[in-house]
Amino acid sequence: MQPPAGSLPLYGLDIETDTSRGGLSPLRAGIIAVAVCGDPAAGGSEKVLVSQNPRGESDLLAQLDQHLASLEPGILITWNGARFDLPFLHYRAAVCGVAMGLHIEGPCRQTSGTSLRAPLFSQAKVARWHHHAHADAIGIYRRLARGTGMSCALKEVARRSGIDAVREVPTRVHLLDEGRLRRYVASDARITRVLAEMQSASVIAMVERASSSTRGHRARGGNPPGLSTGRTQP
Repeated sequence: MQPPAGSLPLYGLDIETDTSRGGLSPLRAGIIAVAVCGDPAAGGSEKVLVSQNPRGESDLLAQLDQHLASLEPGILITWNGARFDLPFLHYRAAVCGVAMGLHIEGPCRQTSGTSLRAPLFSQAKVARWHHHAHADAIGIYRRLARGTGMSCALKEVARRSGIDAVREVPTRVHLLDEGRLRRYVASDARITRVLAEMQSASVIAMVERASSSTRGHRARGGNPPGLSTGRTQP
């Protein structure tokens, strides 16, 4: 039985894509770095995977999947991950032929063969990765900022919240050396988790609503639209 959402650890997840190829479309750009950050105060680990070689992307994705499978069941926290990080990971895993435990429940419409600009995907309503639920923290902060005109870019929200961030030029990530790339992706994953923790009640409510929606779909028969089962497909 899955533990109550309120008792689950939070894991910040962030990816960096190959900005030498635009960085926005999985049709062109691969994933060059991923970070998963737990709560250090609770003994949580920080895992950073980097591949600046296209042939190493498959290993990066396989290692990421293995790492998530090894963690205590929790909630994966992303920033705009329902539209970008998770669908991008799902698509690149299919391209690389890597089977992962990532399941995305629709709608999650993948981009056409000619579109190379964001947004690449319609928003994934529910996602799970092995035994982890998912919450996209940007939605919480967008609601808080509604009507204020304030930016909900990750680093701007962090700045307003008094959290230091590693800053790099987003369109030049491919030029970073490995050390700077590691620090950058880890910083974003860490900030994402901390911001979610600051709104933990909203995160829990988000996960519980998604879980109820999934149970409702299944009670009416069949899997929710767009649910991926088994090997990922492009």
